[in-house]
Amino acid sequence: MVGGRLGLHSRARSALGRRARVVQRAPPDGDVAGLLQRYAGITLPNAASVALHEAVGFTPLGVYHAVGYKFGAWHDVGWWERSLQPRGVDPSPPVPLDAVRHTAEWGAALQAGLTWLRPSSPPR
Repeated sequence: MVGGRLGLHSRARSALGRRARVVQRAPPDGDVAGLLQRYAGITLPNAASVALHEAVGFTPLGVYHAVGYKFGAWHDVGWWERSLQPRGVDPSPPVPLDAVRHTAEWGAALQAGLTWLRPSSPPR
């Protein structure tokens, strides 16, 4: 697991902040479907991605060792999780996609996703 504070150049910190805002604005699809968690898999080592995910509330979950093949080498893949809503004692089951995709909430989530995919200003 990766811990501690990451020392980044000021331009890298600025880019990390922009990416964190994008991740935070991701469409609330889990809320619409009644999901409780969001997961992220990160090829390790990748300190910038770890810092980004942890900055927006993801916490380390575990590591699969040497399972990702990338750039001619095997890599570990770390897993992070983020709660989307509080866990209840007796949670409702997830709602099937077909049951929500024609609702106003789903339309709003998609609209939020379009904003996420097409930011109003280009990255610097």
